[in-house]
Amino acid sequence: MVSLIAKAPSISRSSDGLRILSGERAERELREAIEGDADEVAPLHVATWRAAYRGLMPDSVLDGLDVNERAKRYTFGSRLSHGPATLLVVDDGRISGFVTFGPDREDISTGEIYAIYVHPDHWRRGAGRALMGGVSIPLAKGLQSGTAVGVGG
Repeated sequence: MVSLIAKAPSISRSSDGLRILSGERAERELREAIEGDADEVAPLHVATWRAAYRGLMPDSVLDGLDVNERAKRYTFGSRLSHGPATLLVVDDGRISGFVTFGPDREDISTGEIYAIYVHPDHWRRGAGRALMGGVSIPLAKGLQSGTAVGVGG
């Protein structure tokens, strides 16, 4: 877990983790997701899909997304040694985004970012940048020689 007291969307690395610099003052924490986080992550995930994909996907698909069903899909806390991990960004005590990452599904020497979502209320406030910065540390420490990012359902 990395706790940050921040004034910014700008991020720098330090020997003790990530620091966020300049901007609005907020308390920001980066931490790995645990089983009990599913009920807070699911509404964020659904809200992000609805905001980001409206007009790109049929309204019936987006309106039919079910928060409870989404929460049941998460496997937070049951990570295998080389399986996926989910990192959360928590702003002022509330989860504002997440990134799920792990070994590339086709080449385990490469890392892959499977998903990254930030609640629409937190867009353009540095949460996504914090998540990407947070992912770079474990990917760099692992066996990954590079990172792949894909967009898909």
